[in-house]
Amino acid sequence: MNQTPARRRDRVHPGARGTCAALALLSAVLLPLALPNDLHVYGNPALGFVALAPLFLSLYLAPSFRFASLLGVLFGGVSTFIVHYWLMFFGEYSLWTVGGVVIGYMGYHALLAPILYGLARAFPRHRAFVLAAAWALYEYLKSSGFLAFPWGLLPHSVSTVLPLIQFIDITGLWGLTLVLALGNTIAADAVLLFVPALRRSRELVLRQTAVLAVCLAMALVYGAYALSRPLAVSTQIDALLVQHNEDPWASGRPDEAIMQAQRLTLEAIEARGKRPDIVVWSETAIRHFLKERTLELQLSRIPRPLPLRTFLRTIDTHLLVGAPFAPAESEDYQNSALLLSPQGRLADHYGKQHLVPLAESIPLYDVPLVRSFFGGVLGLTQGWEPGDEAVVMELPLRRGGALKFAAPVCFEDAFPNLCRRFVLRGAQTWINLTNVSWSRTESAEVQMFVAARFRSVENRRVMIRCTNGGVTSVIDPWGRVRGRLDLFTEAVLFETIPVYTTRRLTPYTRHGDYLPLGLAVLLTVLLAVRLVRLRFSARTDPPSRRSAAGPRSDDRTAS
Repeated sequence: MNQTPARRRDRVHPGARGTCAALALLSAVLLPLALPNDLHVYGNPALGFVALAPLFLSLYLAPSFRFASLLGVLFGGVSTFIVHYWLMFFGEYSLWTVGGVVIGYMGYHALLAPILYGLARAFPRHRAFVLAAAWALYEYLKSSGFLAFPWGLLPHSVSTVLPLIQFIDITGLWGLTLVLALGNTIAADAVLLFVPALRRSRELVLRQTAVLAVCLAMALVYGAYALSRPLAVSTQIDALLVQHNEDPWASGRPDEAIMQAQRLTLEAIEARGKRPDIVVWSETAIRHFLKERTLELQLSRIPRPLPLRTFLRTIDTHLLVGAPFAPAESEDYQNSALLLSPQGRLADHYGKQHLVPLAESIPLYDVPLVRSFFGGVLGLTQGWEPGDEAVVMELPLRRGGALKFAAPVCFEDAFPNLCRRFVLRGAQTWINLTNVSWSRTESAEVQMFVAARFRSVENRRVMIRCTNGGVTSVIDPWGRVRGRLDLFTEAVLFETIPVYTTRRLTPYTRHGDYLPLGLAVLLTVLLAVRLVRLRFSARTDPPSRRSAAGPRSDDRTAS
């Protein structure tokens, strides 16, 4: 009689391999449908609460750590390809861009899945909470460090549900990940109510659901309060954002791209009848390689019909523009944001700090074998030199005073801690310069926009985004879009943008990513206590007693 639970578990596992694979594959399809995609441009919030439930179910049914790892490989490869299929359009390097990301996340999930499998068995009664914490920690880790890739995160599925996302000014994005992951783990446990061999306690699932309901209610109440709470406006800025929609794959036409942006700028100023405080062009709108030592001479020559120095004197306003730029103290070029004065001089500059790994930055490039592979096989060179400082620029305003702003480049507005550091250094707003139009897909553009949206809420700051093909927009401190341009259109956005101030920095701005670090400590402590208990039990219980006792009921339900 004591062996019955073990035999039941053995019968379930081998026959469930196909079911496990099907469940993992189902999650691999549901997660991309929950996130911004080309069918539902801003994603599906409802799916965000259940998309991972089949994956967790597959891990509950898995017969071993090894098989759990295979399920992770299956889920990671399929889901990553569907979410990031637009990497296939990266010209002649498409095989390496999409292939590298897919293989990388197959590897990540090959490690993550057996960890989740082990945690589910170590904490059977509380696995919904433990696995939710582990998933939140995973999303933090995948968004950190040199290989950070902050796409495909669960919160990106609910970016349009503004009342739900407001509390991230306290917890950061990871608090929202935790709540959504908890919804998925509880959904997985709820399904097991209908599986006789693995039935969970109905009371346990109801208690878990009650905890989730309380968390959601608190989030929504706080969200309603935050959305109704006014913030003081310290100043306003008149900004002209130019989306010139230039083809990034058109080689040999750098002057034409500048002339296109110049034309749109001049037409907008004439139509509006006023000069803005700043004109903004997108990342690498200037494709000429500029050097600080010779910058004024270069600006006097390009483009030939209307040199930039002459153009700047004509519009009599500052220009923020992306360009390859070598500072005076270096011969290496940075992917930079340049603030040019109306007199055609360099007022300030910022070099992109977080470079795209294995594209803009190649580690160990000085090693001959590495250099020959990336240079000879892939045709990639060393790339950009990273910037080394979170620069905060100062812009004089026509109405008086000055605006302090930061200019994160490309996907840097997706990194919570990086944008937070700008605010800690005094930035009142960000002006992001981006060009992902090479993808030619709506999903790629919107995925970047959605990631940036959360930075505004976390820090209660305005995010101004100027892109080549989209999404050019202004996002207020509550995540609301004040103005935006249609994707892949040649257009301008001339906005008077209020700059808000808060009496105190948000808890997230002040304390940063304390939540995932706390979750890491909590999981470590729980595992340590579990190991101590197992070792103590092994020493105190006679072998005959342990074998007679058989497996505990909560271990059976964990299967």
